[in-house]
Amino acid sequence: MKAFNDFADRVRKEKREHYSKPVSYCLNYILVYIYEPITLNQLANMVNLHPNYLSTLFKKEIGVSFSEYVQKAKKLMKRNNS
Repeated sequence: MKAFNDFADRVRKEKREHYSKPVSYCLNYILVYIYEPITLNQLANMVNLHPNYLSTLFKKEIGVSFSEYVQKAKKLMKRNNS
């Protein structure tokens, strides 16, 4: 039973880590340019999606809105650099 639970946990983790290409691109961009101004419109243009669609996709896959994710990432970076 423990082996099954471990396997199920691994499957869930793998599923969470596989994001669509546009969302993966956004996550990488945010990581690299976290100290620069980043807008949803800017990223939507980069991945050739409408900003509303990218916003919906981002929230669906990540679990938080784009702006919330960026704000949390900035707070974490500030805390880690202190």
